[in-house]
Amino acid sequence: MLKGARYVGRGLADTYEHLAYFALMSLLWWLCAISVLLGPSATLALFTHADPRIGTLKERLAFGETVRFVWHNLWRGWRLTLITLPVLLLLSYNIAFYGARTSAIGIISPLWFLLFVIGVVITASAFAIQALRDEERAVAAARLAALMTGAHLGHALLMMLLIVAVGVLFAILVVPFILFMPAFVAAVFNRFVLSSLRVSIPNPLEPTAERTAEGKERRKWFGP
Repeated sequence: MLKGARYVGRGLADTYEHLAYFALMSLLWWLCAISVLLGPSATLALFTHADPRIGTLKERLAFGETVRFVWHNLWRGWRLTLITLPVLLLLSYNIAFYGARTSAIGIISPLWFLLFVIGVVITASAFAIQALRDEERAVAAARLAALMTGAHLGHALLMMLLIVAVGVLFAILVVPFILFMPAFVAAVFNRFVLSSLRVSIPNPLEPTAERTAEGKERRKWFGP
């Protein structure tokens, strides 16, 4: 379960490392989300920009390319939204319906809340999968996200608990919530998906193979 805490820690590190850039992308996401129409494709763009492999294996999209990405992936984002959003709405309705009951049936409301949290993890993971794997179809992404969440449920639940804790802290401070929360969440779920798929994330500070070989050769002649 400690992996869930590691994903959140790495997401915070990614946010701190790219403060200005994450703030810009978060603001763009808020603007698109308010429009509703551009919200799903802007979410895909947000996850694409929060890819931790940018700078090592991938190039960062320019602002103009991001705008085109949002427009060209309009239907792609909505396809995934139409698959996942009805499930979340149904679970939300069940939470409200059973939570309002004072009879014995109200006891199962925590179960619906747990299912809602799992649904949120699956939805966010599906968006991350589609953003990180361009060829993935909406149904396949949702199915893979569900399998991934089920296989790492303990990690996912701890990760969500810590995300909520960070979100509460950001909300108290107000400005960090607006500037960093969307990109931070995207960075955390990208880490979760890449780790679950066993995709290595190169460390940009790690020396290259040539530098490592040079260091060994230097130690051979001058070191112990």
